[in-house]
Amino acid sequence: MRHTEVWQHRLNSWGRGSAAGWSIALGLLLVSTVSSCNRDSGDSVRKEQPTVDDMAEVESQVRTFCGDCHAFPKPDSFPKDAWNREVTRGFEFYNMSGRSDLTIPRKADVLRWYRSKAQVAIRIPEPVSAESDISFHSEHLDFSEHSQQAGVAGLRLLATRSGATVFVSDMLNGTFGRLFRSADKWELSRMVAAGNPCHIEVTDLDSNGVPDYLVADLGSSQPEDHQLGRVLWIRQADDVVKMTVLADRLGRVADVRPADFDSDGDLDLIVAEFGWLETGRVLLLENLGSRLDVDLPDPKANWKQHIVDPRHGTIHVPVIDLDGDGRLDFVALVSQEHEAVDAFLNEGELKFRKVRLWAALDPSFGSSGIELVDFDLDGDTDVLYSNGDTLDSFYLKPYHGILWLENAGEFPFVPHNVARMPGVSRALPADLDGDGDLDIAACGMIPWDRLQDVTVSKLDALLWLENDGSGNFKRHSLSQSRQGYMAMEVGDLDADGDVDLVVGAFGELQSGQSGSVSVWWNQSSKE
Repeated sequence: MRHTEVWQHRLNSWGRGSAAGWSIALGLLLVSTVSSCNRDSGDSVRKEQPTVDDMAEVESQVRTFCGDCHAFPKPDSFPKDAWNREVTRGFEFYNMSGRSDLTIPRKADVLRWYRSKAQVAIRIPEPVSAESDISFHSEHLDFSEHSQQAGVAGLRLLATRSGATVFVSDMLNGTFGRLFRSADKWELSRMVAAGNPCHIEVTDLDSNGVPDYLVADLGSSQPEDHQLGRVLWIRQADDVVKMTVLADRLGRVADVRPADFDSDGDLDLIVAEFGWLETGRVLLLENLGSRLDVDLPDPKANWKQHIVDPRHGTIHVPVIDLDGDGRLDFVALVSQEHEAVDAFLNEGELKFRKVRLWAALDPSFGSSGIELVDFDLDGDTDVLYSNGDTLDSFYLKPYHGILWLENAGEFPFVPHNVARMPGVSRALPADLDGDGDLDIAACGMIPWDRLQDVTVSKLDALLWLENDGSGNFKRHSLSQSRQGYMAMEVGDLDADGDVDLVVGAFGELQSGQSGSVSVWWNQSSKE
């Protein structure tokens, strides 16, 4: 989520796909017959040890072909016993790719090399939390239609002095709606059934002065290749909520953002079609300028589709004028085997130039989200990045965490490790302690019941990282429960001058957890 994004399906079949395709990068070809596959599998467990020269040759082959398209898969990404599955998937995915231009190493040799370099188990240290000068009080709200099953994949907060509205996408229950708070009371409104809604954008697409909503519809709760993804436009007029499909027959749509990319006075749409293995792209839907109305016979006809990037796996596509030329650009977080943050610089006439901002050194890095922000307050735009996808392999990774990608005036950006957080799904900047610099709130999603090779008993599900103003961060844990959070928003919900947190639960609600949306009220202004 990432990813992933990244990223958003039932607990009994986790595998969002943000890294499920990583082993295409092995650059291997599945042996063409079942019998030969089985024969290779038998060779992989032979007892004789290779000579140093043999292993050196195998390493050369593995590094050459496994790093042909993407970053080289590191042996310490998985424990020793997991590599049989990962190498086998590499052969399968390479066969599916249709490529035939690579010299093929033996599957048994590849497996022996990875097992010889891998750890027996991946050790994850338990988090250490510091005392905090501020505290939070939690309140749990019921949005899910099924009290024990939550699937909150997207949140959007609008807060004013007159009240706060939290828009909610419940992906598992297929519901888009809102929670409105006024005079210390919450009102729930499930606005519309919306397939498998994910990301939410508040906009004014028809320029009538009334806010409406763009929703990315994944089209399925499980990762698969299909054409069920959609871009939805939801608006309320005369107390009637209407939903219009602006684009359909897409792969799984993870994000959609409005922006006037061609400077013609109307809003176009940039779409992250995450897809899965054989589907997925970044699309631009050009607004052809017709009068937008939910009652049009065919609203889809108002949008012309352009393919900006053919890769699958894109989680987020936030919009920004990154190079300051007056044209709107966007930044894409591309997961799967790519694991990269790329800027798409607008060159006019709906043409974009791709520039690499940063890329992981391992194709199973687990990208889950980005946020554009001037994090160091120096006047330019940086990227706050998270990687914590555990849903592809069900292994925790010691390198899961949060990075600040610093804009130092040139490409690529400069990465800074902020904190390690296995399972992190979202990280957002906010001045939580009111001292003038930006701290970080982060939530995590860990499928505890499905984890392999577990070496810890507790991990952070929600935390905040206190910035000392010099690039150092102190960790403050808010929750170490096994309730997972896929979505989060930050803002001043009660207009008291401090920043509160909203998180959305995903999966089976834990015992004692009474709601699928939780508000963590910042108490600093009350002390």
